Amino acid sequence: MSVKKVDQQGCWRSKTVSFRVSPKENKQIEIAVKLSGMGK
Repeated sequence: MSVKKVDQQGCWRSKTVSFRVSPKENKQIEIAVKLSGMGK
């Protein structure tokens, strides 16, 4: 089982949300993730 993690706000994140995006939207998301320094 994976190790539980606490996010930057000190909250446990136990829910996963998934959705489909276009290749262009995916690229925009990837850039935003890298700039934020947070995990996807």
